Amino acid sequence: MSSCELAKWKDKKVLNNVSASFRTIEMHNYTEVLNEKLTTEDFECTVEVSGCDNLNMIAEGTYKTSDLSEKNIDSKRKQFLDFLVKNTSLSEDFKMVQNHYLTDDLSQEYIKKGFLSFKLFTDKGKDKVNFRLVLDKNKNSNQTENWEITTRKK
Repeated sequence: MSSCELAKWKDKKVLNNVSASFRTIEMHNYTEVLNEKLTTEDFECTVEVSGCDNLNMIAEGTYKTSDLSEKNIDSKRKQFLDFLVKNTSLSEDFKMVQNHYLTDDLSQEYIKKGFLSFKLFTDKGKDKVNFRLVLDKNKNSNQTENWEITTRKK
């Protein structure tokens, strides 16, 4: 696992201010999984990062709001992406996502920009709106299974 991208991070943090954080090992792929959570009065954000050569990230943001109009949801979506850019160690990656959604509409397809592929999901619930950003950072297109990478000979 020490040859994996996540293992090379000096500071094992994504969110700048976390309420809770824990690391585990994903036993099927034998890779480290970093989980973080930030909670405020009207906002909750969770981030999960895993993988080896190719990092897989899921960032979820939930806003408490009684206004579920499209205008407010669009505003909260922009607020969520802005939060990820300004309050994470992965601001460059999230900035690419933010820039895409500032100029392009939401899509049913995964968006590819350089090494990144991503998709942003939106879900409305009772007095809340949830955003789920799935982001993959693919630096090794030949990666088949993480197990092969973590056990490779140097």
